[in-house]
Amino acid sequence: MMVWTIILLFAAILLIAVIGLGKLPRKIWEIAAAAIILGLAGYAVQGMPNLAGAPAQPVAANGKTAAALILTRSEMDRSFSAARPYLIAADALSRSGDYRLAAAYIKSGIRKNPGEADLWAGLALQLMLASDGKMSPPAKFAFDKTRALNPQHPAPDYFTGLVRLFDGRPDETLRLWQGLIDKAPKQARWKERLESQVYGVKSLLSAARLEDQNDSDGI
Repeated sequence: MMVWTIILLFAAILLIAVIGLGKLPRKIWEIAAAAIILGLAGYAVQGMPNLAGAPAQPVAANGKTAAALILTRSEMDRSFSAARPYLIAADALSRSGDYRLAAAYIKSGIRKNPGEADLWAGLALQLMLASDGKMSPPAKFAFDKTRALNPQHPAPDYFTGLVRLFDGRPDETLRLWQGLIDKAPKQARWKERLESQVYGVKSLLSAARLEDQNDSDGI
């Protein structure tokens, strides 16, 4: 029972965070929050056993939510590359809420290793967090650079899909995320998490459409 209490508390915080990102219809809040919650619930249970309520905050201001997004991105990195030391240090800075300093540290790594796609993906996420979860032009540029260096890197499509969800465009999210699942290596650590999120988006989108149909039928 305690596990479900923790998940529900975390769900409430994430829902508030999603709402804080923009003026979205209520059903889109539910879809966005549930999609994230399904993927991050395990992280919440393992890493935050004493989680308490929190006031409304954007994703970047909610350190636990930001940490979960960093965890997802880190699972998408290559295990051994010149980027890893920079990303480990930057992620530590980011978990303390200093996203701009984390971004600056990654930039120093990019100057020495401009061809490392993981560094560009890490920079893009830090820039997103520094912009309260929005896809700022610098973040988009960094994700575009990630794609150019490694077209198979999952981070650009994953986080672009997340932003589409916040923007109230879940169909675009599903297209991007399903594409990632279809081409993901079997051993990808992030695949199961993403499958849960896709399932959540599909299920709640179907429920929202059914509710709309019932409303139109006068039920």
